[in-house]
Amino acid sequence: MYVSTSTVWVNQSLQFDGNNDYVKIEASDLAQSWVAEMWVKRQNTINSAGILMSSNQFLLRLKRWYNTEKAGFTKYSTKIELIIMRHQLTSGGV
Repeated sequence: MYVSTSTVWVNQSLQFDGNNDYVKIEASDLAQSWVAEMWVKRQNTINSAGILMSSNQFLLRLKRWYNTEKAGFTKYSTKIELIIMRHQLTSGGV
């Protein structure tokens, strides 16, 4: 696994500043079904989408449309909507 030099480790998490940050995992394309799970805390931005994962065949984005709470999975030439579960985080878990 390679983490870009501008990416910062915070405890057990990665913090991206939105400028050329990425994590690269050297692996062959998966031929079978797979699952990706992640916690994301998105900050306000003027960009319409944040790319979470990509390859030559697909793109997984967060907030595809400006100012919405949507995520989308794009298999080039096809769009698939995802189920989003949103939780409010508060101090002390209350």
